[in-house]
Amino acid sequence: MHIVYYSFTGKVAAFAKKTGMRSIEITPTLKMESDYILITSTVGFGEIPDPVKNFLLHNHGNMVGVSASGNRNWDKFSKGMFGRAGDLIAQKYGVPLLSKFELSGTTTDVKNFLDEVDKLELKPCRA
Repeated sequence: MHIVYYSFTGKVAAFAKKTGMRSIEITPTLKMESDYILITSTVGFGEIPDPVKNFLLHNHGNMVGVSASGNRNWDKFSKGMFGRAGDLIAQKYGVPLLSKFELSGTTTDVKNFLDEVDKLELKPCRA
């Protein structure tokens, strides 16, 4: 299983690295032909970053889960928007929201994420 990530400030990239999983940064030409987990930052007031929106237009079919980062300092101004990009993606594409974490995540955040990934891999392969 791969992680595909978008990191606005480098914090999501740091989180992806801490998982020990193979990770690929979103680029304008990236095409995913195998199952992957998306990890993204949340921008603005709980929005999906444009590069992620563009990537998902052509690559959502193999996404099996999503996690999102946020910054709780911004949540003071926009109640309930912490990591909201993950909520929006999960709802739109019908995949589970695996986790939300702040900035580059803690050791506990990484463990919780990996526990959720393990649960995904117990499911039978899709036809």
